[in-house]
Amino acid sequence: MKYTPKQAAYEQMIREKLAANHFTNYIGFELTQLTPGECFGRMAIKEEFKQQIGFLHGGLTMTIADIVMGVAAFTLVNEGEHVVTAQLQNAFLNPAIGDYIYAKGKVVKAGKMLYFCESELWTENNGIKIEVARANSSMAVVRPA
Repeated sequence: MKYTPKQAAYEQMIREKLAANHFTNYIGFELTQLTPGECFGRMAIKEEFKQQIGFLHGGLTMTIADIVMGVAAFTLVNEGEHVVTAQLQNAFLNPAIGDYIYAKGKVVKAGKMLYFCESELWTENNGIKIEVARANSSMAVVRPA
């Protein structure tokens, strides 16, 4: 679905917000592409992010899903509004093994107070794309008081 952003400078605003977000900077999340209602990003899979048998930890996998869906929703809000995760559901499909985890988040339906979003996450090993997880969420719009 094609969306029209409510803020002309949405991309600059989002890049500034992510630059100031301590957690996304700490884990090394990189925004790679942004269009209205859609976000692509990646994160290097560091040793300290792996669980006991060498896969990227599931909690961090879902964090990346949450980030790309939230940013996708954030591209569509009015100036001064924010979004927060109201519901997050996931399915792990394959272990995340590789140098990077890649993610795409998109808005499926933009309502007045809730945005319904989906994400896909994958790694690449020897040029082969391996789908790692899918998630969906409801993002609640937070309006200024």
